[in-house]
Amino acid sequence: MLVAKSQIMSDIPDGRALLADYISKETTQAALARAVGCSASHLSLILKGERGVSLGLAKRISAATGVPVETLPHEKTPEVAA
Repeated sequence: MLVAKSQIMSDIPDGRALLADYISKETTQAALARAVGCSASHLSLILKGERGVSLGLAKRISAATGVPVETLPHEKTPEVAA
């Protein structure tokens, strides 16, 4: 049985929602931003879906919150001209 890519993607939890839930229960955006080394405004943009995270920042967020790295929205990598 083949599974559609959209079905697979829907089975992956939304890291932004997990992160927002963590913040609402455990800390503040400002405190988490300080802990992971980014600005509160950058973290706010991540939570709104307007900014992705680098792999390094995703790892720091994951270590601080337990939110899996693979669920966080990644930054788009600039394409390299051939």
